[in-house]
Amino acid sequence: GDHWSSVIIDVLVALLTDSDERVRIEAILCVPRLADIVLLSSPPGVVPAGESSVLDALVPAAIKLQKDPSASVRIALATTAGELLTLLVGLQREEQPLKESPEGKPIQRSIRYEKRHVDERLIPLVQKLLHDADPEVTSSALRAVSNASRGTAREIRPRFSTEDDDSQSIAPMSSRASMENKDPVFLPGLSEEQVLRLLPTLSELANSKQWRVRQSAVEIVPALLG
Repeated sequence: GDHWSSVIIDVLVALLTDSDERVRIEAILCVPRLADIVLLSSPPGVVPAGESSVLDALVPAAIKLQKDPSASVRIALATTAGELLTLLVGLQREEQPLKESPEGKPIQRSIRYEKRHVDERLIPLVQKLLHDADPEVTSSALRAVSNASRGTAREIRPRFSTEDDDSQSIAPMSSRASMENKDPVFLPGLSEEQVLRLLPTLSELANSKQWRVRQSAVEIVPALLG
């Protein structure tokens, strides 16, 4: 229920500030997994209390790690940002066309809510990580953009499903499709407008002095063109 969701969220927020970088890394990588579970636990068009709390509590807490002294933590943050982008953009695509409320008005609350986190929090976060002084962090951020741009192929669990077992609920998002016998559904990635916001930064990175960064910049081109 909502009470236990709040307890789990509070524990994870605390772990994001743990003194040991290994704990912070594991905590940041758990953020998209928890968001995935909560966001898919309600009927389409409905935003439960747990959904608002999981994003409003965890995303800002995770963003603070962009200044973490450990490059490994910032690399994990870039990976998490990419998974959250893919998840939230995919949910926006899933929920169209919108259903109408009893008053005959379209239900847009959930989509606007998810889009706000993408446009106002996650894209700015990725932009900052792309300018990180550590080339490994920059490369991880580039991979995150690449993954979010091409979308993801995964088995879509219907909202408000009660058929998931525990092993599937805690599994990383990337392994969900392999656990199902059904054909995965392809979810489109970032919109053209969102890609254009990142394009100037990506163009700069193509001329980086670090070969790893230039290599990652090359690898992202097919995803952006797709």
